[in-house]
Amino acid sequence: MPKAFDLTDQNTKLKGVATLLKTPFDNDSRLDEYSYRRQVRHVIDAGTVLLVPGMLGCETYCLSPAEREKCLEISLEEAKGRIAVCAAVGGVGVNEVSNAAQRAAKIGADMIAIIPPPWVLRESEAAQCLMTVAESVQLPVMVHTIYGGPSNKVFGVDTLGSLVQSHPNIRYLKVEGPHWVRQLRTMQTEVGSILLGMMAGPNFVMSYRAGCTLFMTAADVVEPVIAIFEALRSDDEILAEQIERKMLGVIYLKSYIGGECTNKEILKRRGIFSYSNLGKPSFFDAPDSLSTDEEEQLLKALAPLMQYFNKCPPNGVA
Repeated sequence: MPKAFDLTDQNTKLKGVATLLKTPFDNDSRLDEYSYRRQVRHVIDAGTVLLVPGMLGCETYCLSPAEREKCLEISLEEAKGRIAVCAAVGGVGVNEVSNAAQRAAKIGADMIAIIPPPWVLRESEAAQCLMTVAESVQLPVMVHTIYGGPSNKVFGVDTLGSLVQSHPNIRYLKVEGPHWVRQLRTMQTEVGSILLGMMAGPNFVMSYRAGCTLFMTAADVVEPVIAIFEALRSDDEILAEQIERKMLGVIYLKSYIGGECTNKEILKRRGIFSYSNLGKPSFFDAPDSLSTDEEEQLLKALAPLMQYFNKCPPNGVA
């Protein structure tokens, strides 16, 4: 019998590292199911506590609805009830997002992350979308501090606080950006039962101090982020800061390149993805591949992290 997750129980709420699953494509721009399954197995073996398929930054709009559901099905098959699976649900209209949420619940997701349609730019309309979708399911819901697709607009504290207070199944907040690191304590004061998560970035230690107990990162570098969390859980902030500094080279390169190019190159070098192809048409205004100089910089950035890649070490790194 698969494990039942009560993700709203404060005594059992998730703590650790959640993994944003990247989307591998074959040479025909179709979902590479074999690479996807390898990725899921790898991050589970590495120690992730939550699988997150389908987030906006994982090229979800390059997939058909059937392929998006296949990603969720593979995640659930490999999780086997051992860890929770959060299905990110999106669409071009609110009804489509609600339908995707209901399908995710039927397939067996433990929770959902709601992605408002990328064309929704007004805060009130994005909030209404979240409420409509949250009301369509009984699953725990994660919302993101950022909305509006690539425009990266940010919800206000009052809006998010109101959402959580009016909808009891909205209990997870995906926090992103330094502005929100400073707002965490305010959110905790207003809505103490929300679980605060932090997306990948050079501020894990600060976000932990501010109250985050769930870190989010991409599949290609999940191991060093888990090492940061384990150090913090052991009250060794010095070690956590040292590991975080070792990650800066990769983080800076990703911010310089943008898109999914760097993530996929790392996953391919690690033998987890068969191809580093991007989905088409691309959601990001970013290059399709690294230049020779950028590949050299990537290898240099990965070198300090090699001790954490016990399985699937990247090739080409001394």
